[in-house]
Amino acid sequence: MGFVAGKACDKFTSATPEWASLLPPVLINMQMNYLSMVELKVIPSLSSAEDMATSPKLDETDRRILRALRRDGRLSNLKLAEQVGLSPTPCWNRVRALEESGVIEGYAALLNQKALGLPDTVLIEVTLDRHDDDMLDRFGEALAELPEVMEAYLLTGEYDYLIKVAVAGTEGYEEFLRHKLYKLPGLRHSHSTFVLRCMKREPSVAP
Repeated sequence: MGFVAGKACDKFTSATPEWASLLPPVLINMQMNYLSMVELKVIPSLSSAEDMATSPKLDETDRRILRALRRDGRLSNLKLAEQVGLSPTPCWNRVRALEESGVIEGYAALLNQKALGLPDTVLIEVTLDRHDDDMLDRFGEALAELPEVMEAYLLTGEYDYLIKVAVAGTEGYEEFLRHKLYKLPGLRHSHSTFVLRCMKREPSVAP
């Protein structure tokens, strides 16, 4: 299941407002949704084989737009259009299409862990004592509620989950283990590794 997006009524989709070229795409859509009646719809994610088979076909112009927004999600529509070689209206329409199709899932600020007092990253491999659907659901839901967990993956192989956690040194790590992770339902065993240095970090896959 993906995110929820707004679809503006036809009154506002037939033409691009004059202010559109001056705003980032995310603010354009916010303004459009504010001015118009919004139809909420659920956009499916592209994680399954069926979704991948029906995913939108991207041309090189779409990919240039995605690369530019991946570098700087705050680009105004006017600057984005200049970078990808389009006039503002076609550029704005393409960004909207990419958002509505789910290729662009959203926009976010990248926060500095160290500045927030959580300079250390720990990768934790977790094994559960049972693997029925109820246990997997309960553990996954409980895990998602922990603010220190930045990413979590259900795995094949020896371990059931790989969890990426932000902590403040060994003391913060022990606090997380004893008072949070070890209290989750179904946990049998865990193995942790401290990250020495991040060699590469990207907010999304390169288009």
